[in-house]
Amino acid sequence: MLRTDPYVLYQHKLYERGLTNFRAADRVFLDDGGSVNDPLRCRRAVMAALYVEAEQNGGAFIPRQELRRRITPLLGDANPDKTSWLRNRAS
Repeated sequence: MLRTDPYVLYQHKLYERGLTNFRAADRVFLDDGGSVNDPLRCRRAVMAALYVEAEQNGGAFIPRQELRRRITPLLGDANPDKTSWLRNRAS
């Protein structure tokens, strides 16, 4: 499971105990041959942003433009245009 989706560690709230964070899970994914443009990576970045929103503000709604702004740093140097699937799905 961790080889195909290391983000599962982040997703199961292990980050609360300091065991991992999105960037650590992302590094495992990329170091294991994952593509910076993989849809799984983008989906997990969206989920990470939604987790933070829920924890900080008690809700899980983020307007599309704001969501893109928040996930861009999580995806690092990946071109924000590579998340065009997000624009297309949310329209």
